[in-house]
Amino acid sequence: MLETRDRHTDQAASPSDITLRTLTGEGALEFLNETWPTLYGQDPDATPYQAASWLSAWAAQLPPTASVLVLVTGTATEPAAAVALVREQRLGRRALVYPLGAPHAEYTLPVGPYAADSSVAMALAEGLKELARDHDVVVPDMPAESGLAQQLSAQRGWTQDPTRCAEIPLPVAYARMSSSTRREHRRRARKWGELAAERRVVYRRSRRTDELVAAYPLLSQMRQRRWAGQPEDTENVLISDEASWPAVLQRCGADLAFIAALELDGHVVAQQMCLYRDDRCYSLFPAMDPDYAELAPGHALLRWLTEDLTDDGFSLLSLGLTLETEGQRGYKRQYLPRERSCVTFCRLSSR
Repeated sequence: MLETRDRHTDQAASPSDITLRTLTGEGALEFLNETWPTLYGQDPDATPYQAASWLSAWAAQLPPTASVLVLVTGTATEPAAAVALVREQRLGRRALVYPLGAPHAEYTLPVGPYAADSSVAMALAEGLKELARDHDVVVPDMPAESGLAQQLSAQRGWTQDPTRCAEIPLPVAYARMSSSTRREHRRRARKWGELAAERRVVYRRSRRTDELVAAYPLLSQMRQRRWAGQPEDTENVLISDEASWPAVLQRCGADLAFIAALELDGHVVAQQMCLYRDDRCYSLFPAMDPDYAELAPGHALLRWLTEDLTDDGFSLLSLGLTLETEGQRGYKRQYLPRERSCVTFCRLSSR
């Protein structure tokens, strides 16, 4: 049996008799659909990237060459934590294992009431190590402070690539910004305030699933126009898995995702797709109409969105992975984000 939470510390006590199971095929999908929602609900640190609807949505989009694989720790009857993965067969090469939901998901984490326990993390790390014997394994953007990241860091054989995610505490602390940054924010706010006073501006955030799905095609089109022809290592790239997103958003629904939009004179000039859980929000894709770049509609939408989220009781907006480009660093730095350290772990064969 797994021990209960300690009443004095309100922390999960260490589970005993930990075993590790690897579920594949129908067993993995059954676990994802039936057991995973309970583990997610018992883990307050899990992000919407670990939500069952998000994971099952991407599982339904996998090609025939890929299948779901779940590592589960705990006892035979009571799981302590789990990690959802994909095993993709590759012609002439070793199969590749990576988190379900990648490359769109960030904050890769195990899920469950004991996910932070060191013995649970050690068992999951051993499971990944065992998979690496005959698979290439890539685990991107895992929070560095997590138990699993610390266990993988202690193992030999993993290459480690540090990354950072920018998180904006809400409300935005404009008063703490430098005078030059405050002036720039005020200049943009004044311009958009004048447009709004003329009733030329509309801000909206999708509240229903049909609104969410209907808003997506325009967001995709704007990103296509903005980044078409750019190199792959540009700070923003085109959305991959283009055809999958409507079905993914339909599966996630308005309880997990929304798209915020800013209109000027009846024309959508900026959008932002986000996932959320409790009082935390995570930006997936921003988009802006390049024809309106001089008005900085992306910044304007972000200001409306952060105010809207603050009014709704949100405490954090993650802008996600920060690429090492001056454009991304400068854009996010304007909002005084907390930089959360993450690590991408890889074990790749030379064969």
